[in-house]
This record gives sequence, C-alpha cells and structure tokens, in this order.
Amino acid sequence: MNILQRSMASQGILNDTQTTLADYLMSIAQISVEDAGAIYIELSSIRGNFMANIILRMIEN
Repeated sequence: MNILQRSMASQGILNDTQTTLADYLMSIAQISVEDAGAIYIELSSIRGNFMANIILRMIEN
C-alpha cells in the first residue's frame, strides 16, 4: 500500500493541497466539449461513486 501512495504522490495524484468543493466544481464546469465526452465515458464505468455521479450530472446538464 505504501508503494502505491508513494507512486501516486510522485505523479501528483495525491498531495496535501486542500481544494474547496466549489473550486472543484468550477474546474469541472470549465472542461472543454471535446474532453467532456471522453470524461463522461470514463466516469460512466464507475458505479456508485458520489463524485463521479456529480460530474456526470454536470456534464449532462
């Protein structure tokens, strides 16, 4: 598990930066139309994930 955490941290996936939900949602709202389709398909494969569902609803609307 520690190997995964170190690897994700070195790739910038995990970090100590705190982001507010509002900032997170604003960044999602700025996704280009071209990227939205690919992101939608990827997130559609994630079942039961709260944040994935929020992003999917944002893209749909």
